[in-house]
Amino acid sequence: MTDQRRLAAILVADVVGYSKLMGSDEAGTLAQLDALRAEIIDTQIAKHAGRLFKSVGDGFLIEFASAVQAVSCAKAIQVANGQGRLPLRIGIHVGDVVVQGDDLMGDGVNVAARVEGIAEPGGIAITRAVAPVGMLGLLVSGIFAATMSAMDGGLNKSAGIFIKNFYQPVCRPTAPDRHLLKAGKVVTLVLGMVIILVALRLSQLKQLGLFLLMQRVSILIGVPITVPVLVMHGDDDQIVPYADSAPLSAKLLKNGTLKTYKGFPHGMPTTEAATINADLLAFIKA
Repeated sequence: MTDQRRLAAILVADVVGYSKLMGSDEAGTLAQLDALRAEIIDTQIAKHAGRLFKSVGDGFLIEFASAVQAVSCAKAIQVANGQGRLPLRIGIHVGDVVVQGDDLMGDGVNVAARVEGIAEPGGIAITRAVAPVGMLGLLVSGIFAATMSAMDGGLNKSAGIFIKNFYQPVCRPTAPDRHLLKAGKVVTLVLGMVIILVALRLSQLKQLGLFLLMQRVSILIGVPITVPVLVMHGDDDQIVPYADSAPLSAKLLKNGTLKTYKGFPHGMPTTEAATINADLLAFIKA
């Protein structure tokens, strides 16, 4: 007999630290679990047209006809549960399932269970199959754009130093400005790609965010600067984190001087132009 199969969105949820809670207060934990299911989980399943096809201890496996319903239900459950004593982890996957009576089995269920294990307490983890078409590319493009916008100044500076101090005098002494400009663009592109590739590799080896890794790698492989440099940074910068950029930059620069502006934002050259311009002029004259 051929197995009956269908495509379904599977939501898997379980309680974080359930065994420890049961060991410390079995009766109280069971009472809270019953309340969680009756007041939140069952209610949200009904609202989002889902079906609970399996419940094992603190685990719940729910089927939906679409990823939209599954994600909406997961969000509603986490919001309703809030910071309760029984925090939930939720994983969602869209895939092929095998129908056996009222139960579902197969890879679609297994993947949802695995991705649930990597969700943060109170959070939701989804697979790529759940995301809208093109979402992965959009996220990658967003990461690239955000990272490069914070790094483009440093890349251009390093490329300019390389072209003027090495490429032009050593390789092309008589090259016209147009050629040097094109060469600078190529060097900038190469440096950016190297930084991204190295940071992607390191992000798999160390527990650091990709954005901070890219910044640190860009600083480490940048062309050394021996002239006096003034590093100016506002400690209220919400775009480029102060602690992970300015102090490190000043430390790595041989003649770097760090000047911190308390309460100044990322756009301080514009919002605090008078102060920044005065300090720059004083540094140049010194």
